[in-house]
Amino acid sequence: MGATVGSGVTNAKGKTGSKLISRRRFCVLTASAIICAPSIANASIDTPEAPEGLIRRARIALDRHGPVIGNRDRMAVVDFSAPSRIPRFHIIDLMSGRQRALLVAHGRGSDPDHSGWLERFSNAPGSQASSAGAYLTGDLYMGKHGRSRRLVGLDPENSNAEARAIVIHAASYVTPALADEVGKLGRSEGCLAVAQDNLEEILATLASGRLIYVDKVFTKFDQPLSGGFPQGLHRSDCRCLLLNGAYRFHGIVRRQFSDPSGFRRILAGRILPEAQAC
Repeated sequence: MGATVGSGVTNAKGKTGSKLISRRRFCVLTASAIICAPSIANASIDTPEAPEGLIRRARIALDRHGPVIGNRDRMAVVDFSAPSRIPRFHIIDLMSGRQRALLVAHGRGSDPDHSGWLERFSNAPGSQASSAGAYLTGDLYMGKHGRSRRLVGLDPENSNAEARAIVIHAASYVTPALADEVGKLGRSEGCLAVAQDNLEEILATLASGRLIYVDKVFTKFDQPLSGGFPQGLHRSDCRCLLLNGAYRFHGIVRRQFSDPSGFRRILAGRILPEAQAC
């Protein structure tokens, strides 16, 4: 008669196989549960991490806004220093420090030429731009983009978030395929637009009463280029470096050099040769 799984069939060494089979099943089921569970711990080791400087600012905002932010188990940091094709919506577990990075679009008013890089923030109604600052996650609602989460601006730089209807929602122009094939995402009207496949995870992980901190910082995408073209940048980004490098360096690097000729050497000697080499 044919033996069934778990019936205690004797194997070649004379030992019953029921325990062996159950252990195998246990391992398979456990591995499946770990893989399928929507957890920050499952973030790919290849996804970028949020810059430390931006995390520090977010923690300061967490303390500054005190009791307004009722839940402090998780927060999100949106690094708009990175181009849109890079996962830059960082969900951070404040207990373990684990991070998960997801795609997010910026506003069309922040990137009028659709280069894929955020050039400026605005809090003005009608600007269709992204706004920097600390946000409090609010209620879920069903809107024109489907399930969405309201955001409350907590800083002067984003105080019009509610009036501008700045929310988290899914968008068809935010997909990994688009990021890979085109080298950039589409643009929102100022909202944090995310991929449909990530929406439910984000809505659940960042439920009401949590902090989302949005800003740009001095990162590898804004630093003087040295030692070859930076990892993670496409050749198509060279044009943006040429067009936007000057104002980025003017705002960040020049403060570190009182000698203007030193600033000119960095601008001419590090950005342009790398960009021209593309």
